[in-house]
Amino acid sequence: MKKILGVLILSLLLSGNAYAGWFDKLPVLACKIGDDHITYDLRKYIPIDKANKNSKTLLFEPTDEQYRFFEYLDQGDGTVRTFRYTVNRYTGIVNLYVSPIHVDGQTGSLANSLKTEYSYNGICTGAK
Repeated sequence: MKKILGVLILSLLLSGNAYAGWFDKLPVLACKIGDDHITYDLRKYIPIDKANKNSKTLLFEPTDEQYRFFEYLDQGDGTVRTFRYTVNRYTGIVNLYVSPIHVDGQTGSLANSLKTEYSYNGICTGAK
């Protein structure tokens, strides 16, 4: 009985990392959008549930179909742009949506960050 209990406890201890979490298994995406080659290391993005108001790179929980992540780029003059990405995990197609320039923290800035002024398409490798 003690041996069975010992084996059971040992197997539970060794299997503790079997489900380490989705954030540990995120890829580094090598993308081509237009003429630009850009690398996105999704492991460095902040999960949306751990983000705060100062977070500049955000990652939504991946689904079976896609990765979704945001970047907030300071324009240097008190304004920002939001870059929203969706990457299809099966095809590698990336869609980039760029918001209009807006002042962060003002009334309506969240709505402006979700508007699209420009959109681009490309292809990524490593999106599985």
